Amino acid sequence: MASTITIKDFMFELPASVSPGAQVTIKNLDSQAHTVTSKKGGFDVKVDPNGTATLTAPKNPGSYPVVCSFHANMSATFVVR
Repeated sequence: MASTITIKDFMFELPASVSPGAQVTIKNLDSQAHTVTSKKGGFDVKVDPNGTATLTAPKNPGSYPVVCSFHANMSATFVVR
């Protein structure tokens, strides 16, 4: 099943959870670049304005707090199970 993270209006919209190692599409609908950066480490993906990118989910199940390294007010929790 395809999973997508959408970035819109400086907010993350994440799937409820993804499978370990899953390929996740990131769609940035904003006119500024963003990142999906794990605060625990393991992934840091830059997404150009109005662009898409791909993230490989961690292989270990768990909750991964994520932020945008450009916009500190953007945060969410990425769940792998």
